Amino acid sequence: MKSEEEMAGKNLSRAFLQFPYLYRYGKKMHHMHGASGCDLRPSDVVMLFAIKSEQNKRTGVTATLLSASTGMKTPSINAVLSALEKRGLIRRVTDTGDRRFVLITLSESGERAVDHFRRVYESHVRELVVYLGAEKSNLLAELMNEVYEYLRQKCGRAPEKTQKQAGVHPDIR
Repeated sequence: MKSEEEMAGKNLSRAFLQFPYLYRYGKKMHHMHGASGCDLRPSDVVMLFAIKSEQNKRTGVTATLLSASTGMKTPSINAVLSALEKRGLIRRVTDTGDRRFVLITLSESGERAVDHFRRVYESHVRELVVYLGAEKSNLLAELMNEVYEYLRQKCGRAPEKTQKQAGVHPDIR
C-alpha cells in the first residue's frame, strides 16, 4: 500500500514541477518551512534546483542554459548567481575546453541546500497524497499534465513529453 502512495506522490510531484504558477505556493512554503536560517529567496532555491538538474546531465551549466531552463532573463540569472556565489552555494569556473564559457556547479553547501529543500518539498507532496489518497492524487497528476499540454499548445509551443512519458524527473528520486 505504501508503494502505491509513494508512486502517487512521485506522479503528483512530477506534475507540480511543470507548473511555474505554483511559484506562489512554493514561496509561501519557503517562508513557512524552507529557509530556516539560510536566508534564501525563492528565486535562489529555483536556481539551485535548475543547476542541480542540469548538472546531473553535464559537468557544469552556463548562465545561458539556466536562462533557457528557468525562463528567466540573463541579467536576472546573473544577479541570482552572484548572490548564490557570495553565499558559497555555487562555484563558477572557466570551461577548460572553451575559455569563452563559464561553468556553474553547486558547491557542497549548495548540494546540502538542494537536499534540504527537496526533503521539505517531498514532505508537502506526501501530505497532499495522504489528504487526497493515491487514486485522486494520480488523477490530479494526470489532469494537471493534460492542462499543461493544453496551455503549451495555446501559447504556440510544441507539445512535449509529459514527465510520465519521459520518465522520472532528475530531481525527484
